[in-house]
Amino acid sequence: MRSKYILIIFIVISALFNSCRKAKKNMEDYFPKVKVTSVVIQDDGSVLVSGEIESEGGSYIEHIGFCCDTKNKPKIEARQINVKEFDNTFSAVYENLSGDSTYYICAWAANRYGYTVGNSVELTGIKPAPPPCTFTLNSLDIGTGWGFEPNFNMYPASSQAPGEWKLIGGSSMTNVTIKFAGTIKTGIYVTNTNYNVTGNDVFFTFNTTNTLNYGSNVYVYKLSSGKFDITICNATWNAGSNTYTLNTRFLVTP
Repeated sequence: MRSKYILIIFIVISALFNSCRKAKKNMEDYFPKVKVTSVVIQDDGSVLVSGEIESEGGSYIEHIGFCCDTKNKPKIEARQINVKEFDNTFSAVYENLSGDSTYYICAWAANRYGYTVGNSVELTGIKPAPPPCTFTLNSLDIGTGWGFEPNFNMYPASSQAPGEWKLIGGSSMTNVTIKFAGTIKTGIYVTNTNYNVTGNDVFFTFNTTNTLNYGSNVYVYKLSSGKFDITICNATWNAGSNTYTLNTRFLVTP
């Protein structure tokens, strides 16, 4: 019975406190205030955006996130990202933004009184980190003294497997297959020994049976629709007890 009285007293005190809360001077003060604190282009060409809550306004924040557009002062629905977990700070990642465009990114937040969109941050020059090696286009060195002839262009596989390309050539040394999990884009992928790749993995095999080991970076840069410049630096592969490194740069074309 005593705990019941304590609960009633607590409710009464809370009600009195809320009823005496001072009204805000301006209507805008009831809305939340947020801002973008940083915009960072990551190695794979994606953009990490961070924000900060300056004020919750007249009640707690129910929704928060970012919006992005090629027009200054983006509307809240433009490329909207709704961040699910946040405290005083929050962040999200934008992918597939074009390096040829200028973007404006804002933070936004909503509470029971409405929503506001914060400051606009300009972003341009989006591109992934370049590969840490430079090779002649359409070349491949498998580390054993054998090299591939020029015109090392890759084309969609005859099987039309999603994300699969093969080298069209006349000898066993030009029997090369590269397999992505699906539609590829500019970014950094990682080699995997499983043909049925998922996510950001890629399968690379050559000379009929040799396969790159797990864990090497594959740098992909989109040139135009369906056309990609792909570079692999010092990727390891095994032949018996020997380990070699493979280096290559080639085009994937429609």
